[in-house]
Amino acid sequence: MSVLSRRSEGISEGGPNVYIYAPQDDGMRVYFATSIRGAGSDLELAREVISILKDEGHDVVNEEIYLPGSPDETADDSYVFERDMKMLGEADILLADVTHPSLGVGYEICEALRRGKEVIAFYRRGTKVSKLISGNPDLILLEFSDVRELLRGILSALGHTGRVRLG
Repeated sequence: MSVLSRRSEGISEGGPNVYIYAPQDDGMRVYFATSIRGAGSDLELAREVISILKDEGHDVVNEEIYLPGSPDETADDSYVFERDMKMLGEADILLADVTHPSLGVGYEICEALRRGKEVIAFYRRGTKVSKLISGNPDLILLEFSDVRELLRGILSALGHTGRVRLG
């Protein structure tokens, strides 16, 4: 059985800043991918999304990469590759920010799909996303204007149906 359905549906608004969804009984193991070394990296957004996922009971297997002072800049390339592929293997799902072009994120998406992992990719409205991403029927693609809209989309794609306060 698939972790996700292949379609994303909106979730109901339950009042000011309250959106309807409930965490799954057992949280998913999420691998988060975003441009880190490339131009336009948005680590603040990554940290905010990771925080919400953790608050809702999901395990972000590669969270330490996004913490301030991460040693990745000085780590050996082969070490980073082996570590990241191991963590990707441990994850149920890949959540990828494709707003900014990144060879690494593209590689991670292809590897996750090759391994049979579910993939949710997201990007800021107005961004031109590679047609190899936007045209791929094997992933869920979310467009967003603000963080709230992004979080509603992610949580909806994860299949939640209860309440949480977002901001």
